[in-house]
Amino acid sequence: MLWLTAVQNVALGVDRVYPHAIPAERSNIVAYYLERVGLAEARDKKASELSNGMKQRVGIARAFALSPKLLPLDEAVWHARLPHPLGVAGSADGSLDPHASHGHLCHP
Repeated sequence: MLWLTAVQNVALGVDRVYPHAIPAERSNIVAYYLERVGLAEARDKKASELSNGMKQRVGIARAFALSPKLLPLDEAVWHARLPHPLGVAGSADGSLDPHASHGHLCHP
């Protein structure tokens, strides 16, 4: 949503998954996901002020904040310049969830 800041956009997902968390906890969760996609510095910028790649990363952070069991991502995600491209789904380096598994589907 172009009129919201990066924090507000990610908070949409966090508020849905953690409705009973106190505001400080939700704020920490939002900050965590923004940091994981490399947008900690842009947290207060409105989506309309972000580059297309940054907007995509805000969407990825919001999607992960929803704690999905499965999050299909296509190759366009790899152009988002994520700080941990293969670790987005969670890997041994602890990028998002050290217990998450990920795999790759390839098509001809």
